Amino acid sequence: MSEIGGEIHQVRNNYAHHLMYYNTYFPFLLFECFNKISLALKEAKTKEEEIGKNIYKIVDFEKKTSYVSFTCHSFISCSDMDSIPRDGHIILIKFDSNLKSKSDSMLGYVCSSATRAYSHKFDYNHEMLEYVSVNTRTDLRKVRIIFFTVFDISEINRNTPIRISKLTNVKKTLMLNDALSELQRSPLCNVILNPQSHNIKSIVLPRKQDTDAMTTIVQAIVNPLNISSPQMAIVVSGPFTDSLSAIVQVVEDIKKSKIPGKILVCVRAEMLSQMGMGLIETSNNLLIINREKEFLHNKLQGRVLDEMIPFMPNAQNRQNDEAKRKVLQEAEVLLTVTGTCFYKDVQDMVRDLSYCIIHDAHNFTEPESLLPLLYGIKHLILFGDPNEPCHASSKCAASFGYKSLFHRVCNSC
Repeated sequence: MSEIGGEIHQVRNNYAHHLMYYNTYFPFLLFECFNKISLALKEAKTKEEEIGKNIYKIVDFEKKTSYVSFTCHSFISCSDMDSIPRDGHIILIKFDSNLKSKSDSMLGYVCSSATRAYSHKFDYNHEMLEYVSVNTRTDLRKVRIIFFTVFDISEINRNTPIRISKLTNVKKTLMLNDALSELQRSPLCNVILNPQSHNIKSIVLPRKQDTDAMTTIVQAIVNPLNISSPQMAIVVSGPFTDSLSAIVQVVEDIKKSKIPGKILVCVRAEMLSQMGMGLIETSNNLLIINREKEFLHNKLQGRVLDEMIPFMPNAQNRQNDEAKRKVLQEAEVLLTVTGTCFYKDVQDMVRDLSYCIIHDAHNFTEPESLLPLLYGIKHLILFGDPNEPCHASSKCAASFGYKSLFHRVCNSC
């Protein structure tokens, strides 16, 4: 939708239509992605690769219309599993005929990554074993990676090993692009594009000690919510306020209102456990989505979605999905990390997520705040401090006003 090399637009408070909005924010995603790749490349150059580490053998090669597909095998010590590129990783590939000579290098995108235990029956004579140094081969894993490159270097000898360095994962960037693109289908699309024309409430939290004022404020947040009209609210939570307790009360009041719909609460990774401990006191059907394995209090472990589903072999995936669907249907409140809050399997299994509350919304760039809207959210409540900055990873993007949705709406109210 946005042409590479086209004009970069300054962020504005309001947008006439979705295409204008998308074409403003899409380049910023590219800036952030390129910045991460650039930093990872610099770091990779400063590291001296260990002999035999990250060496792969090309076992299949296919030219497609717009890219080249490579399938590679290798062996790696169990202690080095973190160095294996996973799905969505950008990698640096060094092709050459002699690993000690200068290499031809290019970037690639990993679309598939898998490992299995070493098998003496099938692997004992594999040529890549000479590059691995371990005390016993039982400590080995066989690795298979499929990656794509845009360019084909015809003079590469594909019979010689290649070196692969893991740089950065761009799965989140691709998901953020989906959030920008799919905004046009969201019930909140017009509110996001043009907040000035939708009478968005800006509510200021009282200081921690003022419990009576807190009750009044929470009612002011919850009472205007209704089924028919998608809404967004801004809650200013500056110093000396207790935004976590306020969110717990908002969730409790939404449930008491009997307005249909589940509630999604999104927090920073380091706040997941603290928020969970607050919500568990009033939400019997709290469900935590924690696929990034953030720290959680022991009391919360039994509320994690993937921990609640008993392990089943692949042949019983259908039963596994049904069990997951049942757990999601019974949940009233879902808690997750803001930047990684969207999961396709959760979207497919839960259709009545109506409310989303984002804590510390000033911390997240605008596309990150759009991620929950992929669930079809109708009511969005942003807690944040307008005096705190949003830290965009790209200085170039920040120079065009790239910041949080919270800040942009605050400027519009």
